[in-house]
Amino acid sequence: METDRNVLEYFGSKDNNHLLRYLRARKFKVEKAFELMKGHLNFCQKYPELTENLTLESVRDCLLNGFPGILPSRGDQGEVVLLFSIGDWRREMFSHDTVVRAYLFLLKHLLTNEETQMNGITIVENFKNYTIYQALSMKISELKKMAESVQGTFPVRFRGAHFIYEPWYFSHTFALIRPFLRNKLLNKVYLYGKSLEKFWEKFDPSMIPHNIGGTGPTYDPRPMVAALEKAEAIL
Repeated sequence: METDRNVLEYFGSKDNNHLLRYLRARKFKVEKAFELMKGHLNFCQKYPELTENLTLESVRDCLLNGFPGILPSRGDQGEVVLLFSIGDWRREMFSHDTVVRAYLFLLKHLLTNEETQMNGITIVENFKNYTIYQALSMKISELKKMAESVQGTFPVRFRGAHFIYEPWYFSHTFALIRPFLRNKLLNKVYLYGKSLEKFWEKFDPSMIPHNIGGTGPTYDPRPMVAALEKAEAIL
């Protein structure tokens, strides 16, 4: 009962459009939507370092380096496609928490769009240039945070995670995060390695940057950041 009261207090000041996100994410099943709201509140209380003072200014440099990015075209189910080239990420530039904050900031803005609320998001994880040092330096606590951020904590329909070019030692990373993934999410994780035939059945090559095997232009984060600046100014 205490948890329920906390949820009502936390969401009591939110407008109807905000609350609709939770209903849409759970296909208007009220009890499941309420569980999602509890999950969101719990996540925010558990990880204030990820959710407090979440502004564009706090993650701008991370987004300008493409961690993560938003591809200009939606997927075949109308979903937003996020791109993260993990091999280009260096934790001495951006901490793991900063990258997760950048993802959550993007998610916050994406969910102001009703089409995205209905159609969800997909993540493409590009492992080109991913080093064995990166694999061994991942901490279980970091992977746990990442897993929790995409499971029952935010009002988004998660369509799937598509991993491409992952090397053999990626199995170490996946073995660490797997215990934190529910079966429902595990069934939406796709591992392709260097054989992308099945990947191209799901994604039009023209929407994927040419430097990772598609025919689209190199990803440029500047238009996305400019759009976020405009959106923040309006808000």
